[in-house]
Parts: sequence; structure tokens; C-alpha cells
Amino acid sequence: KSTPRVVSGDRIDEMKQVWIQACSRFDEAEAESTMAQAAAEFPLETVVDRILAPALAQIGEEWHSNHLSVQQEHFASALAERRLHAFLASTPLPIRQQPIIVGCPQGEFHTFSALALTLLLRRRGWPVIYLGANVPVAHFEQTVGRCKAQLVVLSAQRLSTAAVLNDISRLLPEQHAVLAFGGGAFVRTPDLYKRIGGIYLGDDFQSSMETLESWLTHPVPSPTPPAISPGNAVALKAFQDHWPAILSELRMTPGLPALADSPNGADTVFGYLANDIIAALNLNDINLAATNLPWLLQLLRHRNIPLQALADLLQAMQQAASRHIDHTTTLISDWLQRLWMQYTPRQGT
Repeated sequence: KSTPRVVSGDRIDEMKQVWIQACSRFDEAEAESTMAQAAAEFPLETVVDRILAPALAQIGEEWHSNHLSVQQEHFASALAERRLHAFLASTPLPIRQQPIIVGCPQGEFHTFSALALTLLLRRRGWPVIYLGANVPVAHFEQTVGRCKAQLVVLSAQRLSTAAVLNDISRLLPEQHAVLAFGGGAFVRTPDLYKRIGGIYLGDDFQSSMETLESWLTHPVPSPTPPAISPGNAVALKAFQDHWPAILSELRMTPGLPALADSPNGADTVFGYLANDIIAALNLNDINLAATNLPWLLQLLRHRNIPLQALADLLQAMQQAASRHIDHTTTLISDWLQRLWMQYTPRQGT
């Protein structure tokens, strides 16, 4: 009779830190050797859930705080995903019949979570159709019908891609399918999952697998997404219609390019804020658009860009929105004004 393997937290943390350090040095050989050793010592689920996933999260935080470069972060992500593909290649053929679609919604390019769920589901014998990153909403309904899938699993890491989940969930009832979802967007904003029409998988891979297997054993209808309120719908259309004019004005505002590494890069900051505003209105709460501002503030600090730069951007957006959006809706400009005042540095600080 074999004795159960003891999973040592200290040993797991040690391997995680060795892998992170190897990735920070671009040392592919040591990183791969560490993962091979981890796979030999621990169950694969432990390697994914307690080494690779938290290691990537830590590397992401190091990048956000400007302690690691974007190249180091990309290198680590590529190695992690390659390791998952290697694990997938050695997974036995499925023994169950019901196919499951797994991927990332339109606009989402971070595939680690979706790949990890694909691996864990296949190890339990489920046939998974993995669609990868940035799966368009167009023709999604036909894809589900063609695959005869009753369950669609999608992972969203950002507010803007989380909002896309509702577009997909509205398509699935016609195909008698259900959406299950998770990802970093819901970890950072705990109540966000309540605004999505589907089954929330939880904050980690273990709870995700428990929820998925429970549904696959005893399927139940999923919640439907709430319709956009009339006020949010009006504000959303007005913002989308006038965003090109607002963006053009922002590009000509002196000083705002300091928010990025280059003048062209500033458009990325504007675009992130615009996408978050659109997503928040789609999710019926404009305040959700402020979710990423603390991260942006931290990034500015580590790049020695003054807090005033964020206040200047919010002020410029508020003034441009007030000029270009007619007064049938002041929802967006009022929200921007509140944020501008919140992020304006107080004298003496």
C-alpha cells in the first residue's frame, strides 16, 4: 500500500521562486529544469495551481511596479504556456462524450488560465475544444451549435473583456448552452461576477474545477445578464459616438503624452480608459471604470511621473466629454469630474 505524497508548502514556494528568478534572467534551461522537477515531485494540478499560476501573478505585479520589464513578463508567460502545451500533449484521449468549449473572449490575449482549465478538464477525461485568445463574438453561436457544446468556459483578465462575456451569454440559450467564466478581472473586483450572465468559477483552479464538475454532473440553468438601464444605454451610445472627437482633443492637450513612454504610447492610456468606461456602462455601473486607476497610479509612481499627470488626464477627458456630448446625459462627465477631484494632489502632499 503506497503512502500519500506530502505536498510541502516550503518546497512549492522554493520552486516557484527559483522559476521566477530563472525567468527574470531569461534562463530558459533552469526555468524548464525547475518545472520538470516540480512535475516529478508533485501532482500536475499542484504544479499549475500553486507554482505556475502564482508565479505568473507575482511576475505581473513585479512588472506593474516596474521591477521587471515587459520582456521578462512576456518571456515567463511564453514559457508557462509552452509548459502547459507540453502537459496537454501527454494527456490521454477523452473518455467522456460531452464537448466543452474553452477560450478567451474578444479582446483578451492572456491565455494561461484558459489553457490551464483545458489541461485540467482533459485530465479528467472531458473532450475540450480550445479556441485560444481573442475569440470574436461574431459567429460564436454557430460555433457552439456546430460543436454541440453545452458548456462554454471563458477567461477574462480585464474589465473590458469581462463585459464581452455578457454578449456571448445572450447568444447561448438558442443553442441550449451555458457560459461558465472566471479570470483576474473577477479576482480584482469581487462583486463583478454578479453582473455577468453565467456561472462564476471562483478565484482559483481548484474551485473552478469543483464548480465545473458539479455542473457537468448536474446541469442547471445559468443566470441571465441584466439588460442595460436606459440611462447607461444613452450614455454609452453618446460616448461611443463622440469618442473619436474626444480622443482627437486629448492628443492635442499639452503634457498628456508624459503618461506613456512615447507620444504615440499615450493613446494606449486613453484607449484603456475609454474601453473601461464602455465596459462599465455595459455592466450598468460607471464606477467600475475606476477599477484600474490605482494600478495606473502605481505605474506612474514607479516611472517617476507625478500624480498630477493622472489628474490632468481626467480633467482633460471631463472637459472634452462636456464639450462633445450633449447635455441629454451628464453621467460620464460628472463621473470624470468626481475622479479628477479625487486624484488632484492636495497642497502640501
